Amino acid sequence: MAIALALVRECVEHQLYDKAFVAAHARGFEALAGACQEWTIERAAALARIEPEPLRRLAREIAKRKKIFFRVGWGLERNRNGTDAVRAVLMLRAILGKFGVRGSGSRSRPRRDTG
Repeated sequence: MAIALALVRECVEHQLYDKAFVAAHARGFEALAGACQEWTIERAAALARIEPEPLRRLAREIAKRKKIFFRVGWGLERNRNGTDAVRAVLMLRAILGKFGVRGSGSRSRPRRDTG
C-alpha cells in the first residue's frame, strides 16, 4: 500500500497522470492527492527496505506506457491492510488512465477443456 500511494504521489507531483481521464472519470482526485502527501518515495522505500530510485523510475515507466497490467487479488489482499492495498493499486491505475485500455486489464474467459 505504501508503495502504491508513493507512486500516486510521484505521478501527481510530476504531472505524470492522465489529466483528461481523471477529469472525465475520477471523483475525489484532490482528496487522493492530498492523502498521498505523506507517502514520499523515500518513506515507502525505507518501509519496503529498497532504494528509492527504482520507485521513481517505476512511476515514470508505468506512466509513459500505454499498456500496463496491474495484478491484484493474488496475495496482496491477504494481510491486515489488504483491502486498502488493493484500493491504492487501483487508484494508481485510475489516475494513469489505464481503465478501458486493451491489454491493461484482465477479462474473465471460460477455460477450454484441453483434457
